[in-house]
Amino acid sequence: MIILLDHAADEAALRAVSGRLRDLGLEAVLLQGPRGRAFEVSGPEPGRALALRGAPGVRAILSRRTPLDAGEPLWPHMALRTAILALLLLLLLLALVVLAPPGLGDEAHPDSPPQALGAEWYLRPVALALDAAGAAGRAAGGVLLGVAWLALLLWPFIDRADATTPAGRTIARLVQAGGVLLMLAWLALAVAGGGP
Repeated sequence: MIILLDHAADEAALRAVSGRLRDLGLEAVLLQGPRGRAFEVSGPEPGRALALRGAPGVRAILSRRTPLDAGEPLWPHMALRTAILALLLLLLLLALVVLAPPGLGDEAHPDSPPQALGAEWYLRPVALALDAAGAAGRAAGGVLLGVAWLALLLWPFIDRADATTPAGRTIARLVQAGGVLLMLAWLALAVAGGGP
């Protein structure tokens, strides 16, 4: 937890805040930088420092999660963020359905002959790959697709890089760049595939 100190706080106010933190059984380290001064509070229950809110010399009290040794727990942090992302995607789909409902199109008349249906845009890259592989390569393509989905499911267990270290940040940036390039390639193949 971080306690931001008033710019006008004198040494007596700093000693008062530090003494009060010691009375609460907390350890405090004074941080000084170009933006001002602050105390970084640690201890068994740093939430007790909230009692100092509004005290002379204290500007604001901020809670800050420290990185965990084993990474971030799945529940509640990752699970809640994933649930929020899923809800946002669902709202986006609902908005698309309301604002641009799917129709039969202008060319769909009862008298016109039926047209061959192509793959949906998000499946066109797979359809293009299967068409290019031919009948002999389709089994290998199916196995490769299954391996890709399995890798996506197991990715949280595979990626164990610590993002708080320089090497871990480099790996995280490479993985993010790879994901963006993969998505752009997928969209390019979807557009190149044409069809309905």
